[in-house]
Formats: sequence, C-alpha cells, structure tokens
Amino acid sequence: MPTLKQEFEDIVNEFKVASMTAECQYAFLLECFNVGAKIGDSLKSLSNLVDENGNQMDSNRFEVMIVVNQFAGCDKENREANKETLRTISTFLKTSEAKGVHVHTIFKNYDQEAGRAEAASKLGTDLIKIRQYQRTVDANAFGSVKITPIIPGEPVKL
Repeated sequence: MPTLKQEFEDIVNEFKVASMTAECQYAFLLECFNVGAKIGDSLKSLSNLVDENGNQMDSNRFEVMIVVNQFAGCDKENREANKETLRTISTFLKTSEAKGVHVHTIFKNYDQEAGRAEAASKLGTDLIKIRQYQRTVDANAFGSVKITPIIPGEPVKL
C-alpha cells in the first residue's frame, strides 16, 4: 500500500500542474460535469474579482483549479458538454478578460459513475494542498491558502 507522500507524488506527476505563485492566498475549486459553456460565467466573474476593500484583485493572489470529470459509459450528451466546458475554458484563456488569471484545468475520466463528483473534488483539493506545500517549502511564501469550492456558472465573491 502506497504512503500518503507517494500518493501525492503520483498525483503531481500525473497532472503536472504549474507551481502556485508565492503571493497566492485563495484557490477556487470548480468540479465540473456536464457544465458546458456556463463555466465561462464563473471565469468572467473570477477575472473581475474584487478584494475585501472593493478593489480589483491582483490575479497573483488567487488561482482557479478546474476538474472536469466524466465516467466511462456516460452518454454522448454529457461527453459533448464536457468538451464544451474544455473549449470554453480554452477560449476564455485567450481573451483579454483572462488578465493573467491562473487557471489550471484537469480532465479526469473515472471508471464508474459512483463517487466521481466527490473524487473529483478531492483530486482538486489535493492538488491545491500539494502545490501549497511545495510552494511553502520552495519559497518564502504566504502561509495557508483558503480553498473555496464554487458552483460553475455562479458569480464568485471572496
């Protein structure tokens, strides 16, 4: 049975997500299945995020972890919606609205439907925590990062 450290190293090696910035204080987690273009509303909301004083938030102070998940055997409609989710993310990142927002997208195909939403949320949370730990070890970085799950398509606030 692998150790927790080995499990974390395996996750990092599998997904190769870029390092967390030293300034990052907030991580927003979106677990997506059958979301489609609605993800664009959340990304636009994040690109216009304001801090506690109502000022435009510096994009280095937060990041977005998106886990798009599907399961083997899901129907064509859900697979197409997931493809649309990925296209919408890609299109958003090419726009001026992205304003340097740090977006990390993971696509995970699960073997079965049962438990995949919870597993996808856990995967996203684990990646954020691992990268937070690496960042803390590698640099003089802020302490903990506040992880906030958000609902795709909903406005985002601190």
